[in-house]
Amino acid sequence: MANKFRSICGKLLMLDDTPHRIALGMAIGIFIAWTPTVGFQMMIAVPLAYLLRANRMASLIGVYLSNPITFLPMYWLDYHLGAMLLGNPLTFDEFREILMSDDWAQWWWGLLNVGIELAAAIWLGGLILGACFGVLGYIGTNWLVRRLRYPTFKDLTASHHPVVPAGKAIDFPVTVRSLEAKRNEECRASET
Repeated sequence: MANKFRSICGKLLMLDDTPHRIALGMAIGIFIAWTPTVGFQMMIAVPLAYLLRANRMASLIGVYLSNPITFLPMYWLDYHLGAMLLGNPLTFDEFREILMSDDWAQWWWGLLNVGIELAAAIWLGGLILGACFGVLGYIGTNWLVRRLRYPTFKDLTASHHPVVPAGKAIDFPVTVRSLEAKRNEECRASET
């Protein structure tokens, strides 16, 4: 999991764009990943990123949040949030009763009504969760790209030798002094 995260961070940092556009593209991709549009997510994310002047590659990276392993739990959360807000959670017994109907027309209309109820709940939950996670994705990606691309002065000095205050002599390592001394000796020898 850590390697996957590093890989995604590396791909985001290699994108030749501003941190805002990369973060906006990532947010669009994450938003689309939470909507029930499996199979069409890339075809929605890229034009939307183009229209909003976001990075299209970052939107594709964000879409990959929804994959064969994660899309079922994501849609389950979408449905439960949407059903809770709509006030009509479908129970398993109600669903089974519709599927066990003997009348073909009743079965068909019941299944259609269930589909509409499920779709409304999943879309509502997906839009809300997509917006929330999209905003979080924008903030996190923007911070990450700025942090890794443009380290602060404090970061640079913490990882290197301390900065020499003005007016103090710089103490070179022994190897540099030895080379300079040897060069000076050679110059003096060649002058005589």
